[in-house]
Amino acid sequence: MGKFTRFARKNVPEPLRQTIKGTPIETAVDKIRYYSASPVLVTTDTPMGSIEIEIVKSDFLYRHLSNRNQFHSAVLKNFNQVLSSDSVFYDVGAHFGYISAAVRQSGVHPSRIHAFEAETFEFMMLKRNFSDSPTHLVESRVGSSAPDLQIDEYVSSGNQPPDVVKIDVEGAEMEVLRGMNHVLRSEAPHLLIEVHPTMIKQFDSGTDELFSYLKSHGYSNFSFLLGS
Repeated sequence: MGKFTRFARKNVPEPLRQTIKGTPIETAVDKIRYYSASPVLVTTDTPMGSIEIEIVKSDFLYRHLSNRNQFHSAVLKNFNQVLSSDSVFYDVGAHFGYISAAVRQSGVHPSRIHAFEAETFEFMMLKRNFSDSPTHLVESRVGSSAPDLQIDEYVSSGNQPPDVVKIDVEGAEMEVLRGMNHVLRSEAPHLLIEVHPTMIKQFDSGTDELFSYLKSHGYSNFSFLLGS
């Protein structure tokens, strides 16, 4: 019996043990984290209006939103200028759904919002925040090759192509762009890319490559936001 199994039998309630049985240890840890978390409902102001979102106090979002501070206000103002009620919005790296919730508040119909999140705990929180919504929630890492989900394949399988795309994937920005090459050429969505200069190096890429890649495709409909 492994150390994690002994820990689970001693500390995790039986119903939860059954839900994590046979899952990868990272997924099991995230599920335990979710079911032991105590999310709080936070009301915060955005350029689109006031929104409510459930978050956990240990998350960076809580520090920003608990005092009704506007988080990513420049990003949301940008979206407010390019979004309309019939826009299709892709939130790649959706986290708990803060940006998607603000976009919904702007008047975009929830069924035209597609939120992608790879991490199990964050995705479970995302589902919690959109439990009564027809928003498309996708638990997958977005990239350019299997097993990652490619945006080109997602669209070609019958999903609505995007008009506006937010990308915040902590260094894997180039992988996402390579996986949406056809969409960039055929749909030319407005892109907002949060660039993480330190993390992007872990993917053997850089900010210059991002800029050059888009320019080489004749693409100008994008803006960068500097992340950590």
